[in-house]
Amino acid sequence: MKLLATLALSLFTVVSVAQVQAKDQTYNSRFYASPEVETESFALNGKSEVDKEILLGKLLHRISSDSNSTVSINWSKSDFKPVAEQIRKSLINNGIAPYTIKIHQSLGGFDTQVQANLTVRIESVRLRAQHCNYNRQNYYYRKNDDLGCALNNTLRRSLVNPMDFMF
Repeated sequence: MKLLATLALSLFTVVSVAQVQAKDQTYNSRFYASPEVETESFALNGKSEVDKEILLGKLLHRISSDSNSTVSINWSKSDFKPVAEQIRKSLINNGIAPYTIKIHQSLGGFDTQVQANLTVRIESVRLRAQHCNYNRQNYYYRKNDDLGCALNNTLRRSLVNPMDFMF
């Protein structure tokens, strides 16, 4: 009988802990914005200096507005490796952190689309602010009170956060 009572008590404890964790998880998912990955791709087919400068200008314009970007430089033909390294050096000289730039060769495989000789892909992760439904907010007192979507968004905007919010 004692064994059955102990088993029932431990089962109740496990269920109540799981409910608290689920409640905390739903609260956190309401409070924090969901991340969104945005990818932009640029291609280079020629080796001329003008083409390189145009590509570099586009990259610097795109990266300057977002400090949390990861740059991936891919080349498909072996004679474009020096061009890829030159673009990487130019990005570093213009203030892009070296650890955010990845460089590698695209290898093999069949693709139905024409593959560019050099492709630069910029990936940035941004947090999307929570969509507020102002008609359903309640501000009455509860022990674990969620103060509302608008207040949570204001709090997130006021905190120093390296992630940008998209509105």
